[in-house]
Amino acid sequence: MRSDKFDTIALFAALSLFLSIIELLIPKPFPFFRIGLANLPLLLALTFFTPGEFILLVLLKIFGQAIVAGTLFSYVFLFSAVGSVSAGLVMLSFRRLYPRFISLVGISVAGAFGSNCAQLFFAAWMIFGRSTRLIAPPFLLAGTISGILLGSAAMFMLHNSRWLQGYSPAAVHMPASPKAEETILKRSYMKNTRGDILLLAAGLAMIPPFIFQSSIVLKAVHIVLFLIYGFVLGKRIRIIPGIIILCTVTAASLLDPLGEVFLYIGSFPLTMGAFRQGLTRGLNLIGMVYLSRCTISTRLRIPGEYGRLFYKVFFYFEELSSIRLEKGFSGGLMKNIREKLSQLDTRLMMWSSGHTENTVKPAEDAVENAAEKNRRFICITVLIMMFLHWALFFIVKFGR
Repeated sequence: MRSDKFDTIALFAALSLFLSIIELLIPKPFPFFRIGLANLPLLLALTFFTPGEFILLVLLKIFGQAIVAGTLFSYVFLFSAVGSVSAGLVMLSFRRLYPRFISLVGISVAGAFGSNCAQLFFAAWMIFGRSTRLIAPPFLLAGTISGILLGSAAMFMLHNSRWLQGYSPAAVHMPASPKAEETILKRSYMKNTRGDILLLAAGLAMIPPFIFQSSIVLKAVHIVLFLIYGFVLGKRIRIIPGIIILCTVTAASLLDPLGEVFLYIGSFPLTMGAFRQGLTRGLNLIGMVYLSRCTISTRLRIPGEYGRLFYKVFFYFEELSSIRLEKGFSGGLMKNIREKLSQLDTRLMMWSSGHTENTVKPAEDAVENAAEKNRRFICITVLIMMFLHWALFFIVKFGR
């Protein structure tokens, strides 16, 4: 019985990861506007899950997205975790206290408001400082709009999804691919490759010399080393988004004058202290994202029952990622969302009834074996990088 419940929770968590990818395919009115489709399974789970199961789903979503995006060791992970936990607790509270008086649209808006408020407080504390007040109004407005859209999408799914019709609050199991459990049992208890464990340990060891590096120039050198490290290990790291984040954080910090003035734009002073503070925060942010990308692997197995549950999330995410949705768009934003959800519902029905082939790549074992054989190369690379990072740190620490 417990295994069946875990299977359902893992499937909802995997759907959350998959919907975050679908959101990238939907045209939005503004480039940085986020609908938050990844929270749709959370809204649906309010109808089917117990509070304990719902909280577990929220945690799986948080850590699953961090591993897929490669942000587990970064401020981005904390930012996302604060928002997701706040939204989850608010939505669960409203659903439990006022089940007859507040629709999923209202619950979604309340969750978005709670998430946005928590993220604004966190951003003010860790990244933007007092200048956060300038972005708060548009941020809260965008959250309200996205909450309405997401709640409407959840209502649409509950009333129109054939896939969800086979699941009731009294049930404990969501139909899945017939071969899924057999394959999970075979693969989820596989041993970790030494390379995966070594990369994780090395990533943790590289955090202190980078975070506590006081020189901005050498902190930038740390980041260049992270990029080289990722390239050598074959990791995909996008540089342009990092540059955009660095410029955004630095510009926001300049709005709060601090220290000596080095330039005036009209009557507004740009101060050196604010510039250094923003640059340091921006470098810390993108550096930790790059390090996470180099360190975290979805192939890392966690022992125990909950480790197997976590592995199931990535197994189902791999299965869902094989679904090919049509890329045509027509009409408004809400129509696009409903079309994509209808296509996804049809594919889920086919997948759960066994009409699609299991998409687990049989070559994955060979890939892991190859990684194990290359552990000497990985060990040498990791040791060199650890030495360089700590050497840069001690250059400033004892070189004065």
